[in-house]
Amino acid sequence: MPVRVVSVGNLVAGGTGKTPMVAAIARMLLDRGLRVGVVTGAYGARPDWAPDAEGRRFRCEIVRGPDLAAGTVERVGDETVLLAEALHDIPIAAGRPKARAAGWLAASADLDTILVDDGFQHHSLARDIDIVLLDARRPFGDGRVLPAGRLREGPESLRDADIVILTGAGEAGAAVGVEERVRALAPEALVVTARRVAVGARREPGSQPTPLAVLSRARVIAVCGLGSPESFARTLRELGADAEMMRYRDHHAYTEHDFRRIEDRASGRAIVTTAKDATKWRGRVDFPYIVVDVEMCVSDADPLLDRILGAAQDQGASDART
Repeated sequence: MPVRVVSVGNLVAGGTGKTPMVAAIARMLLDRGLRVGVVTGAYGARPDWAPDAEGRRFRCEIVRGPDLAAGTVERVGDETVLLAEALHDIPIAAGRPKARAAGWLAASADLDTILVDDGFQHHSLARDIDIVLLDARRPFGDGRVLPAGRLREGPESLRDADIVILTGAGEAGAAVGVEERVRALAPEALVVTARRVAVGARREPGSQPTPLAVLSRARVIAVCGLGSPESFARTLRELGADAEMMRYRDHHAYTEHDFRRIEDRASGRAIVTTAKDATKWRGRVDFPYIVVDVEMCVSDADPLLDRILGAAQDQGASDART
């Protein structure tokens, strides 16, 4: 690639916070004066985005926050829209295969860095920096590789990581022993910690900002379709909410029946959801609900940025994983 390529991925399928981490790193790089774009796999988009068995089909759409319109989430997926809303004017390319989407983005925009959301296993795209997120509570899931478990590949693959970010390490004892194991597997990698932090809330419909304090001691119905619904439940507990959870599969496509069920289940209680789920609710529901906006906060951002910026832009051409 003619630009610096930074992958943000993981070993365990879903739930480590890759997409909010991509947004956080993009903001950091923008603050350093870089020209940044993002590539996503259009997960959650309608089925005709998927390539055929030979991988020959290719579609790519580049979206920006100000240009989002009705139907965008169906075309490019919830995570793409979430990133476009969070990053405003940054171009977000949604397409598969990601290597071709990255090439399309590099040719279409004046960039020096591309962030790839969920790129660690995308071997056809050479990267200059590989960032791997691990949940400090269960860094290697149940220890079994897909389809028997949730690991995409074994822990030994961490040897290819340049940076390892332990998420959820703020809980008492969560990272005990994990950092030592990670350093043994990836002795050359920079290891930092990060945690999800609720940074604001808004009432919908209407996107009216509201203080997070309204959730303190409030009885709510919390609805989410995430890879790790427990992360949302944990955030609400930290805010002091008494939440009854309604969990759906990651990238769930909400139906009118779902919305009726949610409203009936709430029975007068406030309905709370995530920014990712809200991308599929907007314009489709009449009942009021609260969206909680969450960001990933890195414990020591400067070394992370220095490692990324220290990577030569053409390094990835010879460093593709095999």
